[in-house]
Amino acid sequence: MKKIFTLFLCFQGYQSLSQIPDNFPSFGVEVDPVAYILKGYSLHGIYQPFSNWSFDLGVFGIEEPEGYSGNSGFRVTHKGFGVKAHYHFNGKTTRGLYTGFSFGYSRTEAVYKQSGESAGGHGLGFGPHIGYRFFLNKPKEGIQRGLYITPWVGVDYSLPAEKIDFEKQKYQESRWTFFPTVHFGYRF
Repeated sequence: MKKIFTLFLCFQGYQSLSQIPDNFPSFGVEVDPVAYILKGYSLHGIYQPFSNWSFDLGVFGIEEPEGYSGNSGFRVTHKGFGVKAHYHFNGKTTRGLYTGFSFGYSRTEAVYKQSGESAGGHGLGFGPHIGYRFFLNKPKEGIQRGLYITPWVGVDYSLPAEKIDFEKQKYQESRWTFFPTVHFGYRF
């Protein structure tokens, strides 16, 4: 019975692989212009093995606008990397609505502007996100490739591994982060 079940699973896997369209897997690259505006950087590699699922591995760095996290008088920078899994509701063209989950690591450095005192910390973050992918051209032969724009928003919960602690200043780290942005990308 175990042998029959094992054979069944092997054939099921083979059959499902034979149903993957020719345009998968696909690859892409994305950048976040908001990160560059905020004196930082952003680069993401996208891998889409199946029509409805894609995965994102990215690096980022930003300098927060003063007071964004509720800490006035501080210059705050974040650097890190993350992984996202996206589920695309219109998987045949990969454009349209998608949702997913992200997990990341970041290092935060805060400097109190008045005294120059600095402190750093790091931690993990995870949470859901939702977005919409607009391609700038029409699909050719049913395959969507080329430039696209993706506005999205995420909510992350942070688990600090090392808290930011100042000797003389009060600095409050938020457990929740609301992050709206837009990515520009290219699908090969």
